[in-house]
Amino acid sequence: MVQVTGTGSLSERTEPPILIAVMGMTGAGKSTFVKKLTGDDAIKVGDSLKSCTQTIQSAKILDISEYDIPSSHSPQIQLIDTPGFDDHDTTKSDADILLDLTTWLGMQYKQGFKLSGVVYLHCITENRMRGTAARNLDMLTKLVGEENMKNLVLVTTRWENIEFSVGENRLNGSLLGFGGFWHTLLQHGASHERYDGSLERAKGIIKTIVRQSPTFLRIQKELASGLDLKDTAAGKTVISKMMLEADARARELKELKLQLKIAIRNMDKVVADLAEEKKKYQQFVEQHQRDQAALEKAQQCTQDELNKRINDLQKRLQAQEEKQRLLEEQNSKKQNAKEENSTEQNSKKQKSKKKQKSKEQNSDEQNSKKQESKKPESNEENSNEQNTGWCRIM
Repeated sequence: MVQVTGTGSLSERTEPPILIAVMGMTGAGKSTFVKKLTGDDAIKVGDSLKSCTQTIQSAKILDISEYDIPSSHSPQIQLIDTPGFDDHDTTKSDADILLDLTTWLGMQYKQGFKLSGVVYLHCITENRMRGTAARNLDMLTKLVGEENMKNLVLVTTRWENIEFSVGENRLNGSLLGFGGFWHTLLQHGASHERYDGSLERAKGIIKTIVRQSPTFLRIQKELASGLDLKDTAAGKTVISKMMLEADARARELKELKLQLKIAIRNMDKVVADLAEEKKKYQQFVEQHQRDQAALEKAQQCTQDELNKRINDLQKRLQAQEEKQRLLEEQNSKKQNAKEENSTEQNSKKQKSKKKQKSKEQNSDEQNSKKQESKKPESNEENSNEQNTGWCRIM
């Protein structure tokens, strides 16, 4: 099942956004790169070589003032963080990852949204291109298509963790140089950038892609032409690889069964080893079953099934957005009610103060009147006393 996390939902848009997919090996810094540009806390970032991206994560660049966005697009840039095809420390196989990715790409194709580019990250601290890295690169080529290489930016990361001269020799030798792993991709129009972990460098990479004309990837065109997933170039590569792995795992299972029988016969001596072997055997059985199920799923994924998955994904995303809208509406109502209550209380306080002030003024007026009424009486007494004195003199 496809799960899309992050704040950048793309289930409904009237104008196509700038879509940029971020791909690469586990540990190359995909999620770190996306989070650096978007500041989205929903993007999970791992702190080791163990993969943290098990689902497609999308996030929006909030400050786009530095980017020259074409008028034909809505004013937003969406980064799509994808799982790598080497993430075997998770329960997802290459077939599962491919199915999730093609479902998401199929939804974008159905809405008419093209990708402006793909950023492929590779850690420069890797002293050699491992077999998994080479297969990952081959899968990238099959997904994107040689005709779309101008929309591909190959980015070497972790330059801050290596001596520059060592990284430069490695870059020009095994990657960019003649016969290097990236040499053919560059000849077909791909470009290369260095990323040192800074925000400014990350912005420069995105600016390079924004200037490119958006395109549909090869696998989107293949599916749109009526091909089933297993018949696409990427599908054939994954299925072929998984068949080889299934054969190798079957041979290993056979060997493990033999070792298990031997361990059982010597149970009294190797009880601890038996428990370990049984555990290992069970893990291989479960992995084999998961891979077989994933292989069958990929082989049976017809156009109708893929369209059903796309529709299901759209419905889930729409439900999430509606839930978020209702939550925001409830919060807004609560805030308005709180503000109205506060205004009413302030009004009551003002009225109470005015009433108290009026009461004090009335009290002062009454006291003043009393004082004034006493003055005539005092003057009259003084007059009487003076009259009496005159009488005595006479």
